[in-house]
Amino acid sequence: LNVLHPGEVAATSGTSGVVYGIVDRPVFDTKSRVNAFAHVNYEQSFNRIGVLLCLNGAGIQYSWIKHQVARGSHSYSDMERMVSTVPIGSEGVCILPFGNGAERMLDNRDPNAHIINLQFNRHTRGHLYRAALEGVAFSFVYGINILKEMGLNVDVIRVGNDNMFQSKTFSTILATMLGSQIEVVETTGAVGAAKAAGVATGDYHSLKEALSNIKPTIVHEPQYQLSQYAQAYSFWLACLEKSLNQQVSSGKDSESIKRKNLELEQNLKLKNRELASITLQMVTKNDLLLEVQDGLQAAAKSNDPDALKVWLRKLSGKIDAHLNNTNDWEAFEDHFNLLHNDFFQKLKGLYPGLTIPELKMCAYIKMGLSTKEIAQRLNLSMRGTETGRFRLRKKLDIAEGKSFQLFLDTL
Repeated sequence: LNVLHPGEVAATSGTSGVVYGIVDRPVFDTKSRVNAFAHVNYEQSFNRIGVLLCLNGAGIQYSWIKHQVARGSHSYSDMERMVSTVPIGSEGVCILPFGNGAERMLDNRDPNAHIINLQFNRHTRGHLYRAALEGVAFSFVYGINILKEMGLNVDVIRVGNDNMFQSKTFSTILATMLGSQIEVVETTGAVGAAKAAGVATGDYHSLKEALSNIKPTIVHEPQYQLSQYAQAYSFWLACLEKSLNQQVSSGKDSESIKRKNLELEQNLKLKNRELASITLQMVTKNDLLLEVQDGLQAAAKSNDPDALKVWLRKLSGKIDAHLNNTNDWEAFEDHFNLLHNDFFQKLKGLYPGLTIPELKMCAYIKMGLSTKEIAQRLNLSMRGTETGRFRLRKKLDIAEGKSFQLFLDTL
């Protein structure tokens, strides 16, 4: 894979997962979760130390999903197509892939595999396929963060083309979460071993010469949905922490552990709501974008400037209608009530004089949006949004100095 210098990382995700990075000085992990040793190009005056991280639960989990859930009806290519139809975060389904023995990066604990939040009337096999890919990818992120804490840089990740990195979804998740390119190389471990042997026998003058023809066939770049992946990872991490703490509590029935488990349970519910809220926003936005796309394609076919102006006015009208669509607002209100315990019903019961724009502003404040984000959604200027927020505080009689969002959370 031509991984020889600091910043370069090799990875594979077969039955188990491996991450191998290079540093230019000796390093160690106080918890012994990784190994460090001299790399193949190490010299006394040229420090090149390899740091190795292993994950037992990786490709074996996705293989299990294929053989036990997909069975003979779906190939890996079919599964990938189904995964592409499921939103980031798998609409709340979360899979912990640790079902292949104790995990060294988890301090040699064995939490087993878990499928969390599965709803029979909502989720499909596609959700399980995507949650399985996300579970393994998030395990890699968890492990690579350990390496980063030790001082390892991740500028580029190079992988072979004979394992889970054949999945574009899996590779994109990792590239986006780590902010690094993933280069897929047409090679295998056997080729690398043969080239290293060729250097030793004199067939190649140097490792540089032996590896000079290794070029990536595919490069996966970080994508723009980092915030959505980060949200899903945060939820996955909360699930992992809860599982690990449950293991501890089975041997120690202490009040502090019970309190921590309760906090984690509440955190899980919060993350679940946040994921559903993001999904709702994405669906609404995508519907509008599809309408605009159809309009632009139709306009592109016209050579008549007057006809083009008509199409542009229609598009502008659709956008205005979307911003002020009462039906869209009612649908949003229904979903928001489900996510936030009848929030609007309580709010309108306490303050029946609130207008729809004021109710919208309350919802966006409760969601934690910034003034700029609220202004964009309400089609207002920043100053207009701040003025509206001030007047709404007065209308709700919120005490000076009290957080608007905290006030709404306590309703």
